[in-house]
Amino acid sequence: MHQNALPGRQQPYFLESGEGRRCRLGPFLATTIGHREDTGSLMEGVVLIGAKNSVVPLHRHQRSHEAIYVLEGSASLRLADKEFPLAGGDYASIPPGTAHSFTFTSHRTRLLTWTFGDNGASMYAALGQPSEAVIYSARAEPPDWKKPLPGIDVEFLFDESSAVTPGEKSSVPPAAAAPYVIPAGEGERMMAGDQLFTFLTGRRQSGGKFLALMTEGPKGHRIPNHVHFKHTETFFCLNGSVSLTAGEEMLSLHPGDFLHVPAGTPHTFQLTGNNTRFIQFHAPGLNEPFFHYMCDPCEDYTFLQPPPPFRFDRVLQHLAELDVKFLD
Repeated sequence: MHQNALPGRQQPYFLESGEGRRCRLGPFLATTIGHREDTGSLMEGVVLIGAKNSVVPLHRHQRSHEAIYVLEGSASLRLADKEFPLAGGDYASIPPGTAHSFTFTSHRTRLLTWTFGDNGASMYAALGQPSEAVIYSARAEPPDWKKPLPGIDVEFLFDESSAVTPGEKSSVPPAAAAPYVIPAGEGERMMAGDQLFTFLTGRRQSGGKFLALMTEGPKGHRIPNHVHFKHTETFFCLNGSVSLTAGEEMLSLHPGDFLHVPAGTPHTFQLTGNNTRFIQFHAPGLNEPFFHYMCDPCEDYTFLQPPPPFRFDRVLQHLAELDVKFLD
């Protein structure tokens, strides 16, 4: 298992909180936790932390679908002609071609951003300078946003004169691909056993490129060891702790820790801390039906006690159509 550094090729790897490929770009510190060379060109991930009033100007990606999750702090996000205030736990989905910008509105704001379909997230490393620093400098001058970035899927738009009106957040993802923001705790919620699963982006919203899924629950039992052959799975711990086995390695994830599990890697996990939460991105998004077979819809916002059963009976009935093989 490759640990605390990007491997440079597609394989399982683990990063403790704050680890990855760090670079400074003005009042931001960007830490790349997934590059296309590490993920089989499926996705790229960055943790971006910065000073209050720091701005990433209006830009768009022609091929990259971006997903942003607010880890802490607050920001103002522009999506096309709509403006959204973001707070911790909010999530935004930004399809290709959508003009967007954001301004950090509190100190030490921290975002998790992933792009799927192309290398839009590489713009941060291309605009910045490699750094061993673990925090931003609020006094640093902004980067040169007009610097040419050949080969990177980003176009900066410096005419922001068009009118912007307040946007309305969505309680569930829309029926098709469109820009949207989901506030903390909302989404398409489902229960399986003692775990609450919340879909933030599904196949319909991403054109099949990826799934964004929140998992939360109390200390529980280890799920069966299994393997996916056609899609990659990631784990980013937000609260509590989770024990994972990937291949032959057993790891414990705590808040801020990240694990990349590519296709073909046997893995299993167990929630080992009360009120554990982790966000997952799966690419491509082909295994969404698994969760609909395993879970039942849930109107509650917390996991249930006593819990309903896992519906593995339904999963087994449809196993031939799912990208999962159980090994236990």
